[in-house]
Amino acid sequence: MIEIKLWLILVLLIEVPAIAMVACHLQLRAALARMGFGWLMLTGILLCTFGLCVQVGRSMNYIKFNAYPVDEWFPFWVTKDIGISVMLFCLIRMAIRQHQQTNPQP
Repeated sequence: MIEIKLWLILVLLIEVPAIAMVACHLQLRAALARMGFGWLMLTGILLCTFGLCVQVGRSMNYIKFNAYPVDEWFPFWVTKDIGISVMLFCLIRMAIRQHQQTNPQP
């Protein structure tokens, strides 16, 4: 039981700074727009941040009560995975566009 709590505390120590970094990046929207990150990438970042926040809340609940809360309607922690998928889609799309610009077909 102690190993699980130590693991959850380690996860929290990683996730809380990750959420703070995402919040800082969202304030730099102009820089993100110049780099080619559009509204879809920002949506992915927001979904990922929301999912991380939900996961932190669930971990805190487990540390306090030794039980995870039951997801009755929709497991909101899944939004982290959806956000990561959206961000990967955007990065792959940007890589394909950049490759097409540097290597035009005859």
